[in-house]
Amino acid sequence: LKIIQCENFDFYGSELIEDPKAFKKIRKVKLDCCVGIPTEFMKVLLQRAGENLRDLKVNGLPCFAEILQCCILYCHGLRSIETTIDKQHLDLFIGLLMVCKDLRDISVDDIKYDPLNAPTPANYIIDDDDEYFINRYSQRNPRSQIIDHTATEEGNEFLEKMAKVLPPYLKTFRFYLDWWFTPKALETFLEGANCENLETLDFSRCETFSEKHLNVVLKYCGGSLTKLLLCISKNISKEGLSKARKMIREIEFADDEEKFCDEYLREIQDREELGDPYLDFDLDPLNRVLEDELGFGSQYDLDLDLGELDVEDSFSDEESEDSDEVSSYDHSDDEESDGDYSDDGYSDDDCSDDDCSDDDYSIDE
Repeated sequence: LKIIQCENFDFYGSELIEDPKAFKKIRKVKLDCCVGIPTEFMKVLLQRAGENLRDLKVNGLPCFAEILQCCILYCHGLRSIETTIDKQHLDLFIGLLMVCKDLRDISVDDIKYDPLNAPTPANYIIDDDDEYFINRYSQRNPRSQIIDHTATEEGNEFLEKMAKVLPPYLKTFRFYLDWWFTPKALETFLEGANCENLETLDFSRCETFSEKHLNVVLKYCGGSLTKLLLCISKNISKEGLSKARKMIREIEFADDEEKFCDEYLREIQDREELGDPYLDFDLDPLNRVLEDELGFGSQYDLDLDLGELDVEDSFSDEESEDSDEVSSYDHSDDEESDGDYSDDGYSDDDCSDDDCSDDDYSIDE
């Protein structure tokens, strides 16, 4: 056994594996959204894996502090870590960085389960992106209030402390914390990092990340960084974003409305060829009003920028065209003998009882 991966798994027992050879070869541990996992089990697992453990992902576990302590003691060969932290245990994480000098990927979040309100199937939320059930609280999805989320924390101290102990080979840093920090604190952090090796920076949950922060990133790693993930595009001017895109290959925004606009325009372009006037997207309030009016057959006139649309007249024209088509129907064929469909090339002689049915004739009529 080399890999353990558990998502939303319920541990109801605390019985430990007695075999001393168990977990010796584990290289990757992923525990995401687990419920009731025994702390002692995690301690035994990490202690036995020891230097062989390369990849550790533990999100939302109440025992994350004990996990960090075990990693400091036994797991110095980590290459990647994704963990939950809080203000009370920052020193533990700093201590981990001091002993794990070979780290390439670092991801931190502030997801914590509320022990007084354990997750149940009733408050699970389906995460379409990760394709599994989660019960973590999200700022953008406040329906589930089962964990403590500190969205107003200050992150200056954390970044400044990390700057002194950052691993020299760090390639990816993901700051999944909605903590505010100053451009000066970010500058201190990047000064301590080996920016030549940095490839990805992720601040996609930092709503206070501004153009001043972006300028700091460009100053220190604009020539080497390949991917920058941010939260809100409106915090940055078009000129600043254009400048950044020339220096960083890929810049994405978690709440970027421009992507939705692009998808909306592509949908319009695709449907114009099909002549479908009704779109699934409700980007423009005017489109919603127009669709509602036309959908319910309103008799009102709508004055639009592109001209005057007389809904009543348009409906009357359509009705008159339909009536013309009905009145122009040629009944001369009705006088023909039964079963004679010479106009379409069909006759009774062409079909047997097994090959043709009454339904076929009714469709042709």
